[in-house]
Amino acid sequence: IRRLTAQGHWFSIATARSAASAGKFLEQLQLPIPVVLMNGVVLYHPMTREYVHVESIPPQAAEQALGVFERGGRLPYRFSFDGRDFSVEYRLLYHQADRKFARQRQTLYRRFEAVESYEPGRNVVYLAALDRWEVLSPIVRELRALPEVSVTFYQDAYEDGMWFCECFSHRASKAVGARRLQRMLGADRLVAFGDNTNDIPLFEQADECYAVANGVEQLKALATDIIGSNREHGVARYLAQRLIAKKETR
Repeated sequence: IRRLTAQGHWFSIATARSAASAGKFLEQLQLPIPVVLMNGVVLYHPMTREYVHVESIPPQAAEQALGVFERGGRLPYRFSFDGRDFSVEYRLLYHQADRKFARQRQTLYRRFEAVESYEPGRNVVYLAALDRWEVLSPIVRELRALPEVSVTFYQDAYEDGMWFCECFSHRASKAVGARRLQRMLGADRLVAFGDNTNDIPLFEQADECYAVANGVEQLKALATDIIGSNREHGVARYLAQRLIAKKETR
């Protein structure tokens, strides 16, 4: 990927991760253009460490969404943005997967801490919970009835039996973030790669879309084609083969 970007190809990532949790990957890639983070909530430039765009949840909608989580008995992590950086609050850690999630991130954020209550008035951008499908699915159904939020609900690739519920502004998605980046760059085509259901909006908007071999079936059904597994560097290998082949035919 670094060789291809050095040759002038535009490559970015669109992920549910934040700048903090994606940091080690971004450092390795050294991308010269912004990336799409937190399912499209954030456009972030990894080289300058600048937040180019952050889409907040409307305050009333954030309160309504928190109420849905509370009624469902599963309080979320609350991500807030102060104009310069993110902070994360949580009320409880419910199980081992939660404790692992928190432990991995406590040193990555300026503020990542347990609170007795969620302080009102913060600029809330993201609500996230990690739990079993049967715990989160009723919460997801109620969240999806709220008009000013979007929700992704997908199986965790790292913890067996665990699912992520992520709630954010209805004005944000991986597709919206990718199209915003495309306009900034003046690119004429958007080619997408993915593995999970939170990539579906991106696939629906892309000019071409490729699912990795170990991706979920719902995504594969939308794909232009299936490429190698992401456990075997499928995206990087596909890009190298396609772009090298294209260069050699000129």
